[in-house]
Amino acid sequence: MIDCNALTLATQTRLWLNMKPVTFDTQSGSVVTALFNGGSLRIGNNTFENQDMNGRIGPWHVGTRANGLLLPPDRVRRGLMLSKCPKDLRLNLVMKGNSIMAGQGATISPPAAFKTLATAAGFTARDVHDRGKSGLKVIDAINDWKSTDIGFVDGVYDRNAYAFFEVRNSSQAGESSTTIINQHLELARLVRGQGMQFIVGTAPPSDGDAFGQNTPGAVNAFIRSNWRTFADGFFDLEIDPRFTPAGSVLNPTMYLDGVHLTDAGNAIVGQKIFSAIIT
Repeated sequence: MIDCNALTLATQTRLWLNMKPVTFDTQSGSVVTALFNGGSLRIGNNTFENQDMNGRIGPWHVGTRANGLLLPPDRVRRGLMLSKCPKDLRLNLVMKGNSIMAGQGATISPPAAFKTLATAAGFTARDVHDRGKSGLKVIDAINDWKSTDIGFVDGVYDRNAYAFFEVRNSSQAGESSTTIINQHLELARLVRGQGMQFIVGTAPPSDGDAFGQNTPGAVNAFIRSNWRTFADGFFDLEIDPRFTPAGSVLNPTMYLDGVHLTDAGNAIVGQKIFSAIIT
């Protein structure tokens, strides 16, 4: 995507859509703003959606085209990324979840908190992808993986990981604990099948519930007891006493309302995920 040796923006930034080269010579306009600052085309430490590459669905590649081929391969890309555009290739992380993962209503999201900790630990955190989505259910995460999130898998990194938690929205949609558990197992199978580590977490209590109540409590209990059978790492949000009792009236330090977390709450989530992955 970026040619580090180029002198101007027009030659630095190149992108192929439908196998046709596109050169951006300005940082204004909706498409280019999306490329540089976010939106549907987000590069580096930001999220992106896979574009139509003549039917090819897979990771974006840094390289050049030669005789219709997209080069170089992962081995050569790794060398280029270490020498031409130095970056940390130890970790490529997708952080997936519902509106809590997205940091709805707060100024600090769990991925933002994770990046701060990772940077302090010597990681560049450029390749931490925030995939939190308001209203997301576990079945939505499965569908997203099949359609877009699979594109984050990239063999150039030492480690590809996918951190996930979600129970409440699925429960609110009327799905049983057995269904939600089976969906977790299916998501884990898909993610691990593509070489990504699956890091799973319990969901924090919500709606004033205490630890272990109702369908979310049953799902969390299963994850806590059985995560080693289907995941590569685990973080426990439900059992943290700072999240109980739930709800803004009962716990205004951690909850903005009955569900969403304050900056302090999101910082805890980021730290929990960091501990599960880095330490």
